[in-house]
Amino acid sequence: MGERKVLNKYIPPDFDPAKVPRGKRPADGQIKVRMMLPMSICCQTCGNFISKGTKFNSRKEDAKGETYLGLRIFRFYFRCPRCSGEIAMKTAQIDQAIQKDDILSQKNINIKESDALLRLSGGDGRKLLNVFELVVNTQNTTDITITNDLVMESAQENIALYDKSGEQHYDIISAFIKSIRGSDPNAAVYWLARMLEGGEDIKFIARRLIILASEDIGNANPTALIMANNCFQSVNVIGMPEARIILSQTAIYLASSPKSNSSYMAINEAQEMVRTKGALSVPLELRNAPTKLMKDLDYGKEYAYAHNYTNNFVEQEFLPDGIKGEVFYNPGDNEREKQIRKFLNSRWNDKYNY
Repeated sequence: MGERKVLNKYIPPDFDPAKVPRGKRPADGQIKVRMMLPMSICCQTCGNFISKGTKFNSRKEDAKGETYLGLRIFRFYFRCPRCSGEIAMKTAQIDQAIQKDDILSQKNINIKESDALLRLSGGDGRKLLNVFELVVNTQNTTDITITNDLVMESAQENIALYDKSGEQHYDIISAFIKSIRGSDPNAAVYWLARMLEGGEDIKFIARRLIILASEDIGNANPTALIMANNCFQSVNVIGMPEARIILSQTAIYLASSPKSNSSYMAINEAQEMVRTKGALSVPLELRNAPTKLMKDLDYGKEYAYAHNYTNNFVEQEFLPDGIKGEVFYNPGDNEREKQIRKFLNSRWNDKYNY
């Protein structure tokens, strides 16, 4: 049997349920926590790629005697979802920089509170150092006491904060989409950079590009949807930081493509018609006739098979009674859809006024 997997509890190798009293807490220095990965990692046992932001049940241990930049270090242990192998991570940081950095070492720095530093860094050591240095550089004195309020005040003035669960999350993705829709590749790349620097989920960005490729470009450039879908597949395989290049290429391509929302409008109008008119009957000539009884009822009898006619087309009615001649699709004013309009006009003449 494979290694036992248990949620919300850390079970040591010698764990015996019969010998542990009900409600016993973890061993000293161990705390059960729910954690979110601050960065993407690979399991060293099976090579499984685990995306940034994935949530795990883990145990937390104080790494006694270890500090970094004056902050205590904690180890987090969790299990790979594929092979159940245990993965260890260290978090926290800041002391070597204060002691060894040419500028920081000349100041008397006291870290009174560290929660804001850790929150802004998202667990990324490089970001932690950058935020810490930024906060220190905003102070004009040599005696500096780092508090949560000081960190947030400095960050709000100097850092492009990005709350993935707050209002700015939706504001920036909105600006990104509208920039592409407005055919501005420069603005699109800027807002993309804002999201990436803020730690946005690259799959979320790629999914929005797929939607945009169909909704705002559509048949004006059908290749856009292929590009966006390939982008989504690629970023899933590659991951950050290289995925940013793929997202940039796709965003620029979509922004530089001709635009049309005719497919989007067509399905909206068709759905509104269904809601208004209800479930109209399928014309007899279009119905399937798998049984003799259905054939006797003339199901499919008058259907004209298009490939038996010149140019693989014969004019016949495909809409239900009551909405015959309704137009849902109006080709956009772009080169490709002008060709579509010309083709439809050659087939339907004045029926749909193409």
